[in-house]
Amino acid sequence: MCVICHEQAMIPVHYTCFGCDCHQLSVSCRTCAHSFLGLNKKPSDRNISQKCLYCEKTCSPRSLKIKDAYTVNMMLMKMDTWKHECTEACGFTGDQLEIWSHLDDCPKRVVKCGDCEERFTMDKKEEHDTHCSAYTVCPSCSVRVKTTAFKEHVVQVHGGHYCRLCRKESMLSPTDHKANECTYREPCRYFVNIIPAMHTKNHYKNHHDYFLREKVHLERLVEMKEDVHVNQNFNIEFEKETKRQLKWLRKELGNVEYELHQMRIFR
Repeated sequence: MCVICHEQAMIPVHYTCFGCDCHQLSVSCRTCAHSFLGLNKKPSDRNISQKCLYCEKTCSPRSLKIKDAYTVNMMLMKMDTWKHECTEACGFTGDQLEIWSHLDDCPKRVVKCGDCEERFTMDKKEEHDTHCSAYTVCPSCSVRVKTTAFKEHVVQVHGGHYCRLCRKESMLSPTDHKANECTYREPCRYFVNIIPAMHTKNHYKNHHDYFLREKVHLERLVEMKEDVHVNQNFNIEFEKETKRQLKWLRKELGNVEYELHQMRIFR
């Protein structure tokens, strides 16, 4: 009798993940065990901790693997010679040992994609393989390539390059692609302008040069302030405002230099 559903245990299992002896004399259905521990969900969707049914010991379902969660009681399955329906509701019937052997080929068995870790039933594997998020279909040769290796595919197979801005392959040179094909547009962080890819470098370089000129100008004003013959209160306010502007300019200079460095054009 299953300790969870209180019916005859189908594919009876003993929990081993809690590290206690509570479950040596009690069994659960395999499907009940998967639901109880969350093994039928993605690791990130499982409970952080799961308490033993009988004592205070716990386990961590998020890091739990099926082989470490339970052991199957083959002796109890051998003793049951009645015919049952497959636990995955695929229509197959047989005794428990036959069902246990059938599960390896059951079309309703839930499996996990080794690339994107999505879960699906075996009868939908072909559909999943067509739309797996870990792969990208090359627009030139229609070959499915791993997304992480798509850039190398474009360069090695097609002799082109992969644009990291618009995330598309191109047979043109990087310069010609930016001037004619690239659809990437970026809003300027300082104005409302929308910058085409081919103008991004010059646009941020202009900002950099402007901030650098203003910084040099304000630094000279700070150095010359003692020579300015005005009243002391005005001189103090002038110094504070100038230093605030200098602080802002130095910060923005660093930001622009970082933007240029990210585009690998800063010298």
